[in-house]
Amino acid sequence: DNKKTETEKKDTTDKDTKDKDKDKEVETKTPPVALIAKIYSNDEDDWLEIVNASGADFDLAAAGYRLEKAKAADDPTLIMRFGNDNDGVYPGGTIIKASSTYLVASDSAAPDIKAKADAIVTKSSFSWTEEGYTLYLGTASISTDDDPDIVDKVGYGNAQYFEGSG
Repeated sequence: DNKKTETEKKDTTDKDTKDKDKDKEVETKTPPVALIAKIYSNDEDDWLEIVNASGADFDLAAAGYRLEKAKAADDPTLIMRFGNDNDGVYPGGTIIKASSTYLVASDSAAPDIKAKADAIVTKSSFSWTEEGYTLYLGTASISTDDDPDIVDKVGYGNAQYFEGSG
């Protein structure tokens, strides 16, 4: 007889649902990739652009993205955890659109720059007016220059840590 009991049907349905939920969980644990596209500083109007080169929108906060910087130390300083109200305000939200940029500006930036910003950093650590910083974009706290949580990094001036041969 090919008839399943109600209990057998429920067990099969529950298993299918769990398998689908498990697949979704795996998909959300793999963060989408954003990259640092531009950095700018002139003593007050510090800002940077992050680019989403993928074909899908994603939420920087939900993916755990953060910005950090280091001058000579191996333990970078926190600049911003996207979505964290202690680190900034998010007039443009925390979603970066597919194939688009996301502007992050300093709280001390000129009003016209802040008006365009998706995120405004309120921490004083969002400044790189001196030579030799490395900016990190990561998905968790960064402890060393080879930390696996680093998604992208940009060094300039006499930076101790950078990618490529410059």
